[in-house]
Amino acid sequence: MSAADHHERRQRLRYADGATQVLLRGQGLFGRLKAESRELLDFNRDGLAFAHDEELDPGVVLALEVDAGELHVTGIPALVRDCRPRAEGYRVGVAFAPDRLRGSASERLREALHKLENLLKRRL
Repeated sequence: MSAADHHERRQRLRYADGATQVLLRGQGLFGRLKAESRELLDFNRDGLAFAHDEELDPGVVLALEVDAGELHVTGIPALVRDCRPRAEGYRVGVAFAPDRLRGSASERLREALHKLENLLKRRL
């Protein structure tokens, strides 16, 4: 899908402060986990976008960590929703999937994502 064909589905504004990093954990070769730090492009409690040098297919499941200095959120399950070319590499958009967690872990993650969104909003 080209950028011109892309239909905006976001229901909330997204925020970024230019300093927050995203640590991606996904399946590497031979099933091993690999971790990569990437630049956060934008964020809200429903999802985020990050810069990546490789194209990722929609539907890929990732485990993310977001480090915003005073708040560090780990173990965030996310699904790749889209991947679009940019001047350098790709812009990968993901939707968080807290329902993949069990019991109260899902609610705790939702609360942490809400706090992270508010922190980034205040930094603008």
